[in-house]
Amino acid sequence: MRNGGLNRVRQNVAKVMGIATFAIGVPFAPVVMAEDFICRNGDSVRTIEVVREDADKAVPCRVKYVKKSASGGQVQFPWQARNEVNYCESKASSLAERLRGFGWRCEVSPKD
Repeated sequence: MRNGGLNRVRQNVAKVMGIATFAIGVPFAPVVMAEDFICRNGDSVRTIEVVREDADKAVPCRVKYVKKSASGGQVQFPWQARNEVNYCESKASSLAERLRGFGWRCEVSPKD
C-alpha cells in the first residue's frame, strides 16, 4: 500500500473511533501509528523519525529529520504537536512521500 493510501486508512480509523466514542460514550485509546523512514539517494541518507516525550503517550511529539551526506550531517525538528494525535506521523509520512517525488528511495521501518 502506498503512503497516500496508508494516510487515508489512518484518517478513516481515527474517524471511526471518534464516531464509536460519540455513539457509546466510552473513549478509545488514541490510534498511534509511529513509523520511521530511511530515505536514500546515492551516498546521501535522510532519516525521518517521530519522537515522543513519553513513549506511552501519542502527544507531545516531534518529527526528527536527519540529513546525512559524505560532507557531514544536519538535524532538524520541522514539526511538533502538543495535542493532536497522529499529527507527527502524518507529517513524517508526507515528508517521505515528498522525498520520493524527488527520486529518493524511502523505506518504512516501524518502531519497536
